[in-house]
Amino acid sequence: MGFSLKEIEQLIKNNTSDEIRELFMLQIKLIRRKIENLKLVEKGLINANRIIESNNSLRWTDIINLIYLINMEEQL
Repeated sequence: MGFSLKEIEQLIKNNTSDEIRELFMLQIKLIRRKIENLKLVEKGLINANRIIESNNSLRWTDIINLIYLINMEEQL
């Protein structure tokens, strides 16, 4: 995610301003998607914690949903 200083240097040397702008816009989209997924993981963990606090157990479906959200996040 993002560019190193060396990568930015290469981008500037090898691409036009429009190409650089497009690359940066793509990075912005990827970061926004990652933020959205992290928010989903956070909500899942908060909900799981609330369930545990209220009845000291989680249903398997709750655990599966958390695993799914975390796996989605790891794939980004």
